[in-house]
Amino acid sequence: MTPAQLKRELRRIAWGQVRLAQKLGVWPSEVRDWLAGKDPVPELVASDIRNLPSHNRAHHGSRSAARE
Repeated sequence: MTPAQLKRELRRIAWGQVRLAQKLGVWPSEVRDWLAGKDPVPELVASDIRNLPSHNRAHHGSRSAARE
């Protein structure tokens, strides 16, 4: 998982770095390093992140269209 892919996943699940770190059982600095491209995201961790449920279920609703 590239840093750009990780950023997309964070947007998809609507979580911040700290919440993701807590969920994965890692330090927030580790998530920051992944996002900065300093360290690769371990494949098992990447799989866990991809399997987290999306937060944007009502993204196509009229309210979100009105705000854009």
